[in-house]
Amino acid sequence: MVTASAHPEPSSLTNRTAVIGVGASADGLKALLDFFEALPPDPGIRLVTIHLDPEHEATLSALFQAKARMPATRVRDRAAIEPDHIYLIPPNKRLGTTLQTLSISDFGEEDILLNEKLNQRVFDQAEQVNRLVASLSTEQNERTRIAELLHDHIQQLLFGGRMTVQRLLRRWAKDRAPHPDMHDLGQLNTIIAEIMDALRGVTVDLSLPALDDENLVSIVVVIARRMQELYGLQVDVKAESACLVPRKALRILLTQIIRELLFNVVKHAEVDHATVQLHTADSMMIINIEDGGKGFAPNSIAEMYREHGGIGLYSTHKRLNLLGGRLELDSAPGEGTRIKIVVPQESNRWPGSPPEDQGSQADSQPA
Repeated sequence: MVTASAHPEPSSLTNRTAVIGVGASADGLKALLDFFEALPPDPGIRLVTIHLDPEHEATLSALFQAKARMPATRVRDRAAIEPDHIYLIPPNKRLGTTLQTLSISDFGEEDILLNEKLNQRVFDQAEQVNRLVASLSTEQNERTRIAELLHDHIQQLLFGGRMTVQRLLRRWAKDRAPHPDMHDLGQLNTIIAEIMDALRGVTVDLSLPALDDENLVSIVVVIARRMQELYGLQVDVKAESACLVPRKALRILLTQIIRELLFNVVKHAEVDHATVQLHTADSMMIINIEDGGKGFAPNSIAEMYREHGGIGLYSTHKRLNLLGGRLELDSAPGEGTRIKIVVPQESNRWPGSPPEDQGSQADSQPA
């Protein structure tokens, strides 16, 4: 990956050439060379490049000179910065710069300590992501286990009980005189049928077989149908194309978030209609959830958590941040609520195993 940042010069020096820093990780050499090859020979800028691949350190000047149409100089100690030049900085060095010169030196003790702190922060974040993935997997496994128990055991017991009740009803219906318990037994038959229907719904909600589909749109359609059946909330799902989420753990997380946000509409918005719009852009999954309900006056998400308690939006915000995503909230009293979720479809923050290895310990779903 190549990143670039430009620092415009002070207004008093507007006639001077801008200095632009361009950096690349060890696997970004090709992208970096392609970038410089595409530049004209006289772009009117001074380019400082830091490349973190020690294997190519000795040959970087030649590589850049072959691709770029401007001089490339490897800085060893100090160098004057000239327009339309590329300056190559070796890895693991401290870079000093003014508007006119570059200098490099070894890291001092403070730099080393800072680097250790940053590395520890990256390690801690990776551990948090690992714990999140593990918790999502464990939670979904438990949901599947309970769903299977309800389907394979509880529902079968209820089915057997209902068959017995119906057999008695048929037998009593043949008697000349109505049995005194005929009415009560008929009511019991109806109650058992309602319990079985409710358990089937709970089983689907717990297991959500659609989670095996990488297309998030298909999963949201199932959620929308359940919201209509359970709460009378009509959810319009809009997507111009499939929105693929290869990692099962991320599908589980997004499913939980979308369910909770739609349930918030049921609880708080006082409307019977909501919209979920999904699309992808630049490898990012973007989900917009909107209702035309009574709305509210949001403070920061952290303040909402302190005021109202529970996990809700604050938990969603933290989890998305952990994965390089974000949650945006727009609401006002009487003007409905609009929530935007943005999260990478794939991210180097996830554990290194293949996507479907995450959270897929329980792939069997009850029928």
